[in-house]
Amino acid sequence: MNSISLYRLGGLALIAGPVLWIVFFLLQPGGLLIDNADSSDAVASITSFASNSTLTKVTSMVIALGLLLIVFGFYAVQKITRIDGIGDALSQFGLLVMIIGAFGWIVAQGLHLALADADLQDLNAWVPVYSVYAGITLMSAIAVSLGFLTFSLALSTRDDFNNIVALVVSIVSVVAVVCFIAAAVVPEQTDTMILIGRICYFPWTIWGILLGLDLLKSDYEV
Repeated sequence: MNSISLYRLGGLALIAGPVLWIVFFLLQPGGLLIDNADSSDAVASITSFASNSTLTKVTSMVIALGLLLIVFGFYAVQKITRIDGIGDALSQFGLLVMIIGAFGWIVAQGLHLALADADLQDLNAWVPVYSVYAGITLMSAIAVSLGFLTFSLALSTRDDFNNIVALVVSIVSVVAVVCFIAAAVVPEQTDTMILIGRICYFPWTIWGILLGLDLLKSDYEV
């Protein structure tokens, strides 16, 4: 039996990963759809997590899986840039920063598992854990945004990927970087900036799927 190529596997990962990530992100308690809570309100957020403990744990694990698939998919895309060198350096930097951000998000999902078991009768005891979780999540969001920005700029210089879509993703990523930095340095705007930044996840998801489809149709061989 012939082994599956890196690019085909990467394409499948870039289709499945973003879908798992965005769907279970939407389903995660305390987020956009279920028991919504402001990111700056530690007690309300912890209450959402612990009140929906099983769902919190399931979504955290699937989100982590989705992030791993996304990183692998972008690794496969980045390897294509090494063939002729066009966009290689910038995409390498983007992939590295994206990996760092994804790792931070996965660590945050681990803290999410702990917060899912928080004692609802003593929520204040869990506030320090939530503060660490929130800090890691925000710093990782900045890193992931910067990764998408540099990676999309790299692909915008190539003819084998959709240049226009890559440029649109670059603009979206600039917005995300600015919003997440603002959320970190302007406390009174944290919730608003995080909400705007999270909207950028949807164009990223669509772009990831499109890149996955491009990989599946490519004639590159390893």
